[in-house]
Order: sequence, then structure tokens, then C-alpha cells
Amino acid sequence: MGSQVERVAKSAMEMAQERLSEYGSVKSRKDFTQGQLMALIVLRLYLKTTYRGLLGFLAGHGHIREILGMEKKLPHYTTLQKFGARQEAGKLAGRMLASLEKNLGRN
Repeated sequence: MGSQVERVAKSAMEMAQERLSEYGSVKSRKDFTQGQLMALIVLRLYLKTTYRGLLGFLAGHGHIREILGMEKKLPHYTTLQKFGARQEAGKLAGRMLASLEKNLGRN
């Protein structure tokens, strides 16, 4: 399972970086890029878990955090909830997941 999740994380990160600007605002705190947050949303959908469940999963998977560029710090679950609640983010995450599952194959 780990290698498939790693492939999903890597592909989601690459797709998100291509589709989104680095930060949503010039006044952004710049803790996390929009690509990183989107990759987490896609990974959450793939794992079929909650935001807290995703962060708990990532706490125990350092290699996936490395893939996402989050070795030292993870966002708070409310950061992910707010990002995922944006209408365009939710739609994009769904399309990205469908594309990933088609290209990588779902176990």
C-alpha cells in the first residue's frame, strides 16, 4: 500500500504545482504552497479519511512528507478544511483524483 500512496502523493503534488499559483495571495504567510495543500486534499480523498485522519497518517510516514515538502511541519487540519471548502479547490481535487486513479490504477 505504501508505494501506491507514495505514487499518488508524488503525482498529486506535480499536478497541483502545474495547475495552481504558488500562493493564493501576496500577503500569504507562505507556510505551505497551494500545491502542497491541494496534494493533501487529493491524498485525503484517495485514502478516504478525515482531515485529522490524514494528518495522523502523515505523522507516521516521513517519506510521504518528504515527497510533499513537509518534512518539518504539517498544516493544522482547519487549514486543510478551509482550503478544501473553496468551491474551485473541491472540484479540482475531484478531477485530479479521477485522473490519478485512471493513470495509476486503484487497488
